[in-house]
Amino acid sequence: MDKEKVTIRGLSVEINYDKTGKWKRDRLLFSSSESCFISEEAIQIAIEYLYQEGFIVDRRIKYEII
Repeated sequence: MDKEKVTIRGLSVEINYDKTGKWKRDRLLFSSSESCFISEEAIQIAIEYLYQEGFIVDRRIKYEII
């Protein structure tokens, strides 16, 4: 998988793109720069930003919090 790292509102997001180009196999890995709880609202804001800026092609992308 190809990887790209982005920081959005203090959240570190690693975007793992599937090499075959299938967006359903893409994954987001969220980690906070601080040791704090990551809210569902913050995740949805980050996903919306990534979608609007063209980092991801669908808002239904799978994600994990690490």
